[in-house]
Amino acid sequence: MFQKVADFVFGKNKIEITGLNLDRLLNALAASGVIMRNICRVTHRIVTFDVTDKMLKKAFGSIDPSQYNVRLLSRRSLKNSFINFCKIRPGLLIGLVLTIIIIAVFNMFVWDVKVYGNEQIGDKTVFEALESLGIKKGKLINDIDRKKLAQELNSRLDQASLVSVEIKGITLIINIKERILRPQEEDEKTADEIISGYDCQIVKIALLNGTALVKVGDIVKKGEVLAAAYEEYYEGSQKVKEPIRAEGEFWGKVWFSHTRYYATDGVKYIRTGAKKTKFFWEIFGFKNSKNYQPVYNFFETESSQTKINFLIPLIIHKTVYYEQKPQLIALTLEQARELYGREVLEVARQKTPKDAVVLNSFIKANEENGLIRIDAVFETELKVGARQKFTS
Repeated sequence: MFQKVADFVFGKNKIEITGLNLDRLLNALAASGVIMRNICRVTHRIVTFDVTDKMLKKAFGSIDPSQYNVRLLSRRSLKNSFINFCKIRPGLLIGLVLTIIIIAVFNMFVWDVKVYGNEQIGDKTVFEALESLGIKKGKLINDIDRKKLAQELNSRLDQASLVSVEIKGITLIINIKERILRPQEEDEKTADEIISGYDCQIVKIALLNGTALVKVGDIVKKGEVLAAAYEEYYEGSQKVKEPIRAEGEFWGKVWFSHTRYYATDGVKYIRTGAKKTKFFWEIFGFKNSKNYQPVYNFFETESSQTKINFLIPLIIHKTVYYEQKPQLIALTLEQARELYGREVLEVARQKTPKDAVVLNSFIKANEENGLIRIDAVFETELKVGARQKFTS
């Protein structure tokens, strides 16, 4: 297998020589540096052997055509196959050359802009600043002075403390370091005791100063005191209560929920079997998409995309439109849970703080006063300790 690959890469050319004194000729070829393989003496006047592309020209130059008749029986090599292929299909070669030229030309322009490091400054603000400076998709890369562009953006974006610009391929990358704004200090005081910020069940306590008024496992209400602002100790037989600011953390299990009511009759959309498939392509940020509205009164869509990064970054988008028909049904609790549960659960999720650790989530469906009640609950764990504020 390896030898066949080597023969195809370096070439395998079969030569037939007719004449007298063939042994002397073969010795002379070997002495001149011609490497021969598969030497076969057909008759006393005919011999055949194989040489590579590199040795072929050298072999022909070492043989006297007035004494020997030389014939090339077969020629097999990567180079020769490519030349023959180009002769048979010149259009493919032209297309390949044009593709390389198009890719080279496209790589001379900016076709994508990405912004990193911005939280307070919106992407739209950065893009508007770039457009005001004449920078947009399709801009020639050689016409962009990265140092000057970074300075101009830094002066136009008030909340930016440092801006750097880099170009990778066809992508212009804007790196922004924003100014750290000091929060406005309010003239306020807080209580020395720690209270609960939520209705919860205490799961962990880490108290440095003060006296804990609850223990792990206790159920507490929002606003209930968790740690009092004093410490108790004995002086002899007398208990002493010393005022001190309570310091520490309390963690609790908190439930965030949302409830909605729905009618017992519902509409279920069923696919009819009819569908329509549409494609559009995207290349270098350009899309040939067109607004398409199927003839169906009710439908749902499924979208997918296929990326082809061979030679050019081509993305093919596929959208399938499925026709549906509405069907009135009497909802069971399980059907109502499946139909409406996710949207109720999403509202409950939006009530959950970002720093909360979600332990569990569930959806319940019950009948209440002729309606279906959907309850969605997130069970979380988070810091629940807070202080009452007094603004002067």
